[in-house]
Amino acid sequence: MSWLVKRRLAQNATRLRSLQQELRQVDEQLDHFRSDADDSALRALVSETPGASQEAHEARKHADAMTRHRERLVESIAELERRQDELLDRMRAHGVTLSAEPLYADYVYPAAAMIDLAGGPLKC
Repeated sequence: MSWLVKRRLAQNATRLRSLQQELRQVDEQLDHFRSDADDSALRALVSETPGASQEAHEARKHADAMTRHRERLVESIAELERRQDELLDRMRAHGVTLSAEPLYADYVYPAAAMIDLAGGPLKC
């Protein structure tokens, strides 16, 4: 049973990383689509031509479609995170303890070294 849960957990983690990467890409694209839609709407308002109005409408449709796609991605990520929590709970129920320790190549810094930012006075 434990090996099956571990396998599902690994598959879930792989899918989760993939969707998170896709979400980052979609966020960048969505910024572009929204900016394009706003620019097109402004051009349509200024030019008052049917072609510009149609272009603005199409740009808004693209931005809206990307927004819906982003919402579906966020829902899928939330579902995978919920599933991951369930799998981890099942592992704990079977007596598997989970822990994390720094690997040999990991950098471990004291918190004070990260907070103390040495520098001089600002020059005007």
